Amino acid sequence: DEQINLENFRYLLDQKIKTLTSEKGVILDRIGEQERILKDTFQELIRESNKNDGKNEEIRKQENQIKVMSSELKKQDLEILLLRHKLHEMNNNIGKILQNKSKDKWGGLLNDMVERSKRNDGSKTKI
Repeated sequence: DEQINLENFRYLLDQKIKTLTSEKGVILDRIGEQERILKDTFQELIRESNKNDGKNEEIRKQENQIKVMSSELKKQDLEILLLRHKLHEMNNNIGKILQNKSKDKWGGLLNDMVERSKRNDGSKTKI
């Protein structure tokens, strides 16, 4: 009786081992498939990261170009401001020349004013 019970128990254990072995194979297959998917996903992530690195480098280059252009624009704005100031000053000097001096001195005073302006020495025409 005990012998039969032991053999039945052994048979059940053998069946359980076969079932678990079969399930283990299915689980290992799923794990392998998931590993392949993970590797593919990781490779895609690396490719996208490399693309982004290239795009980021291009963005940095464009930002540097913008900084250079912005600096040049500021220089030109300053130059325009200085030229406007110089023009305003020349207009004032011409107005003073026309109001306060006799006509025979206008030409000389205007020439002096232009020469001083060309030298850009900062001195003003004496009127």
